[in-house]
Amino acid sequence: MFSAIDVSHVLTLLDGVAKRSRLLVILQSRYRKDYIHFNDDVQGTAAVVTAGFVNGMKAQGTRVSDARVVMFGAGSSAVGVASFLMKAMIHEGLSEEEARKRIFMVSLQPLGNMLKP
Repeated sequence: MFSAIDVSHVLTLLDGVAKRSRLLVILQSRYRKDYIHFNDDVQGTAAVVTAGFVNGMKAQGTRVSDARVVMFGAGSSAVGVASFLMKAMIHEGLSEEEARKRIFMVSLQPLGNMLKP
């Protein structure tokens, strides 16, 4: 019945899988080359926050690459936002190393607790 479905234009929405990282790793490694994946927790939040940040900087006449950013929390959303902001800084001419030096992440949760399943 479904054998005629064209899967060349499939977008996989990964909503709420950040905490189930084993599933996310399996899906991404197995299907990364075949399908587009969108993780709402990471990319959705990052897109909205980065858009607000970039336009806020424009409104005050400041370049994104001149910013210093401190992220309070180092969860999946914060990591996504940091990644998108880094790309925006690189787009404005910074090297990856220079962009990384402008973004700081602070977390109250010890790293050992973050790595537990």
